[in-house]
Amino acid sequence: LIYGASFRTVRQIELGHDEAGRERVLGELRLDDSVVGTRGAYVLHPGLLDGALQTSIGLMLGRTEARMAMPFALEQLE
Repeated sequence: LIYGASFRTVRQIELGHDEAGRERVLGELRLDDSVVGTRGAYVLHPGLLDGALQTSIGLMLGRTEARMAMPFALEQLE
């Protein structure tokens, strides 16, 4: 996939475990300078939401059954 500048938000992903031993993923997301001026038009910029979804895929990376995945639909968000 070829993403435009507004959807290139993932800068870094760290995988690990929290104090209770549960898997965790931490992503550093940042809007590109060319679109940072548009962030006020949204409650949550679509590029940042997409980056958060991409980061969540990192939870599957360390598993043996992991395979390529790409979120393309969201039914509900709370």
